[in-house]
Amino acid sequence: MNDNYNYPAGADNADAPWNQPPDPEPIVVNVEVFVTLRHESTVGTDNYTEGVDGSGCYNRELHDSSADIEKLYRNQHFMVPRLLEQLARYIEQDLKDPSIDRARRQQLKLMLLECQGWKVDDVYVDSYYHEY
Repeated sequence: MNDNYNYPAGADNADAPWNQPPDPEPIVVNVEVFVTLRHESTVGTDNYTEGVDGSGCYNRELHDSSADIEKLYRNQHFMVPRLLEQLARYIEQDLKDPSIDRARRQQLKLMLLECQGWKVDDVYVDSYYHEY
């Protein structure tokens, strides 16, 4: 039987891929990212007293406030924003290398952009003394 219709079966169906509407163009959406990080570490301090308590147990009592402990931490360690600043400097140095291939250069540029624009909303440093 010849019907002069040279299209495959289903080609004139509305579900055929070529009959679908085009994908929408991507748009840019502003986002705000909140990240909660936690890191345990140690700091050195000489602001304490040693003694024996009323029950005869030896102890050390810290005299540093939370602000003092935070300052000690900042002086002895890198906080995340400072780490990001250092990382950005290393990336900038790497980008000066003409031997880096195009894909790696694009990745480094993206990483450099991602290092920028972070703001610290809150810092909380807690301390405790534990004898080992």
